[in-house]
Amino acid sequence: MAPPTAGQETRPIFSAVTSAASRTPWRTTRVAQTVPRQSAQDSNDSSSSSSDEAEPQPLPQGRTRRRRRRKRKSRRRRRSTRVSITCLLSPLRLRRRTISYPSLAADEEDAEEDYFGPQRSMTMVWDDDLPEDHGITSTEATMSLITAIIGAGIMALPQLPVAGELVFCVVLMFVTAAATMEAGSAFFRSTMANNIVVGRGLKFSSTYIHTYEDFGRAAYGPAGEKLIRFFLVIWFVGGSCGFVILMGQNVQNILAPVVSLSYRIWVLLLAPLLWFLAMMRDVSAIAKLTPLGVASAFGSCIIIVSCSIMDMKVWEEWPEQDLKELHNMWPAGGLLSLGSLTATVFGAFACIANVPSIMDEMKEKQRLMRSFRSAIIIVTALYIGVMVMGYHAYGNFIQSNLVDSLTYHPANWEEAQTLKPKDWTGSERIILPTAMSFCVVVNLIISYPLILAPVFLAFQGTTYGKENMKVGTTMNYVMRTLVVAFTIGVPLLITEFSLVFNLFASICGPVLGVVSPIIFGWMIRKAVKAKPSGFGRTIWHGFLMLLSLFCIAVGLMDSTQNLIASFSN
Repeated sequence: MAPPTAGQETRPIFSAVTSAASRTPWRTTRVAQTVPRQSAQDSNDSSSSSSDEAEPQPLPQGRTRRRRRRKRKSRRRRRSTRVSITCLLSPLRLRRRTISYPSLAADEEDAEEDYFGPQRSMTMVWDDDLPEDHGITSTEATMSLITAIIGAGIMALPQLPVAGELVFCVVLMFVTAAATMEAGSAFFRSTMANNIVVGRGLKFSSTYIHTYEDFGRAAYGPAGEKLIRFFLVIWFVGGSCGFVILMGQNVQNILAPVVSLSYRIWVLLLAPLLWFLAMMRDVSAIAKLTPLGVASAFGSCIIIVSCSIMDMKVWEEWPEQDLKELHNMWPAGGLLSLGSLTATVFGAFACIANVPSIMDEMKEKQRLMRSFRSAIIIVTALYIGVMVMGYHAYGNFIQSNLVDSLTYHPANWEEAQTLKPKDWTGSERIILPTAMSFCVVVNLIISYPLILAPVFLAFQGTTYGKENMKVGTTMNYVMRTLVVAFTIGVPLLITEFSLVFNLFASICGPVLGVVSPIIFGWMIRKAVKAKPSGFGRTIWHGFLMLLSLFCIAVGLMDSTQNLIASFSN
């Protein structure tokens, strides 16, 4: 670096992301760079030229003294320190651009920009023009995370206590939520530490992390990148298959009074819409719809809880002997079923693989953990409410398709055990189950392109994909079309959601959601000379590793046996 000349002074340049590293003790020293100091004459010239272009706007009326004082302090602190970092314009378009980030003390109001104009709200892969302004706010990131998490898990949770007992399932829910939050923290701290080191030009790391594959490469080179890509593709494609199963079932339930078509016909009719959604260029195109997705998720939870409260009277007058059989006091399914149960809960919280894409879209990446924690807390509260109320209302006669439990009710315990739901002679409800099906369909349609986005990015990030699958090419269309076709084909063969969900969740949920963030995060922080985790956190990480191994080994065995049994029946 050249020595400072006259009229210059040496100042440290900070990236906007360094605010997230304020909690991370560094063993390395800050790298100072030479920044020319503007002379008074140059400053006067620049101010006069800018005044010719635009008149200074007066402060809005009614601004308080405290706000004015805070704004003045902010201007003095940030001066003119700025830095440009190179980042991806979009996680689904491998093109780089330079974004100028303000210094650490910049006001949040200065960073706000309504870049979702109506003319660019649905940018598709065949469009040549991209929005020049890019990024989502922390609130939009929270909504995107909630939309990505809630969906399939809602329909499976009320059934879990049938095999695992309610108290055990609630404890497992809290443990899994804490594990997911810890894994997200490990990913965030290691990613920010790595990117800050790369941004400062230090030689501890040469990979700037934009995606989950970059995370694997920064930790373990090309082998880590390929490992992450393998599990990521399997998990998101499997999750998409489960989403299509639920969409087909709920669309059939909504339109059954009008059009009587089979489940498989409805899956085929949904295929063109799903293909169109898969052609969106990046997840920011769907960001304007995430409030609708969140509202639909909340609506489905509220309807499940409301129906559960009203349906408790179904079994109130049953004989005492039947009531004893209604709920389990202890886990009743054995060790294998507990593995499958753990896989379901892991899958219900699986969202770490979505985090890199959402983080790369954020304007202020240092706010990711705030959004992530908020999303996990909200989702945990909703999940526990749905599971507790749903199981308490329907007990051990709850159906694999939750809509059937909300719609049909048995007259007694014997009828619940021997007849199909449509043959039950108890009361029947139509409006609320139909409304819940509508909410589920809306949420899943919005979530479908969100969870497929990392799959497309994974294929485009391969050596072959970088050369032949660039966005806008014929091969890119073909790749996306084949992925969508697979997510349609599997639901045509397997019609039970829990079979598909548990199979993929037993492997990919623990690997992507806990094991990879913790182990790879530890490797990255060690490589960039960041302070290691304390003794207590290390013990906690060890427990999470054991829980993940149990889910992988036992959950996979039970899920495979159930899937084979479904084909033999």
